[in-house]
Amino acid sequence: MTDLDEVHDVKGLAYVLKRSESYVYDMKSFGFRMPGDRASLRQAMQWLADNEAFTRAEAAKARFARRRKPAGKK
Repeated sequence: MTDLDEVHDVKGLAYVLKRSESYVYDMKSFGFRMPGDRASLRQAMQWLADNEAFTRAEAAKARFARRRKPAGKK
């Protein structure tokens, strides 16, 4: 197993990506899968390459869109 294939939790993946933990959570909200709450650097890099439209702003839009209440409900 190479370092690229070592599985990490959110904190560890953020460290090897040289990003914040909230960046990884934004990836997850945009569709990145972490079965068992673990993923490898190779999986993360492949997902980022396949999802060029991913930005933290777009992830925030997706996250907040799910939180909106249907019209007419309080």
